[in-house]
Amino acid sequence: MKKANCILFIVILGMVVIGCFKKDSSDIDPVIPFYQDYKVVYKKYKNLTKAKATFREKNKDGIRLELQPPAKILCNGKTSSYSNVGNYFYNWEFSGNANAYFQLTDNRLRVFNNSILFSEINDIGFPENFNSVNLNGTSVLHWTGTPLQEGEFVMAMILQGDKFSGTYFNDTIGSTSLALTYDGMFDLVAGYAEILLSRETHLGNVSQPDGDAGGQRVILVETKKAIVLN
Repeated sequence: MKKANCILFIVILGMVVIGCFKKDSSDIDPVIPFYQDYKVVYKKYKNLTKAKATFREKNKDGIRLELQPPAKILCNGKTSSYSNVGNYFYNWEFSGNANAYFQLTDNRLRVFNNSILFSEINDIGFPENFNSVNLNGTSVLHWTGTPLQEGEFVMAMILQGDKFSGTYFNDTIGSTSLALTYDGMFDLVAGYAEILLSRETHLGNVSQPDGDAGGQRVILVETKKAIVLN
């Protein structure tokens, strides 16, 4: 558990530090293009869609931009909440499985329309007979859904009250399962728990890039199930 907490602290610290490096979009030359980074998270167990966006100067390695007028970003016609902690500055929430239509206006009042659609997900789920995980060995989770493709990975984590396992990860193309090994269970104990399962897919470049700056579209689907640890 101490190891997990240490890793979590490092991740959070890294997110905070990353958030410190930013520049106002109004401070750059209007001809400099914006790199567009969009992500949508479908939380199946909450019937909720989260949309996220962030922008960088020139390309994917550029400093992140805090949009200032006339630059702005809308998703499904709505303004965002803002946070400079983490990778994505701009965030939205929608009920159900919502399509996300992003509209970026840049410093020259040019408009770029890009989208991530619910139909683009490679879904993932639990088989009906997956109800328990072995604390003293390896349990194999054969997810429901297609095998992993290029640009995808699957992750899982077991939650038990305020305790949690390590993160189980698989990005091997063609895989259909995830090995849940006991050495990632830390101080979890026999009894009821939940397992969180997610699948992330990198969909490639945006359809309307700003010049040669490029961009990316990422989609993630999450599901959760009650299990027994034994």
